[in-house]
Amino acid sequence: MRIYCYVDGLTYQCDPGQSEVCVYCGGAAAGVDHVPPRSVRNQITAELTAKYPLFEVSACNWCNSILGDRTIWTLVKRREFIGQRLRHKFYAVLNGPKWTAAELEALGPVLRRKIDADAELREAVEARLKWTRQAIALPAVPKGAGGIAIRTGPLGRGLGS
Repeated sequence: MRIYCYVDGLTYQCDPGQSEVCVYCGGAAAGVDHVPPRSVRNQITAELTAKYPLFEVSACNWCNSILGDRTIWTLVKRREFIGQRLRHKFYAVLNGPKWTAAELEALGPVLRRKIDADAELREAVEARLKWTRQAIALPAVPKGAGGIAIRTGPLGRGLGS
């Protein structure tokens, strides 16, 4: 699936390998995030569409669910929002104790499995948070270049909505 996106006034084409990666957190993309959400597209004025064209990006289930039908217009702002929500959602896991090998040896197997699972989750969330702080660096593609259909456009056309 080829994904195109609009960032800070330019249209970008994500690399084919990137389409399998969530643009918000770097996790495995499971679908497409519609910006703005399909549920509000029919309420958007032509003036807003001219300033912020409609686009779609690859996204994982976590990020797509967190964003829901929020009308956050740029990838940078959407990434910032995702980072805030992930830090809030996983606050306890991110700020929990870090156990030493000796401390884990003294625990029973059930508690040890729980602590190991929390440690794996912490690593996954920290990796996603790190990704949300990276600059968005996608190759620029001029609008309409080379006969490629850019997935930005007038309200309700060319986006499968």
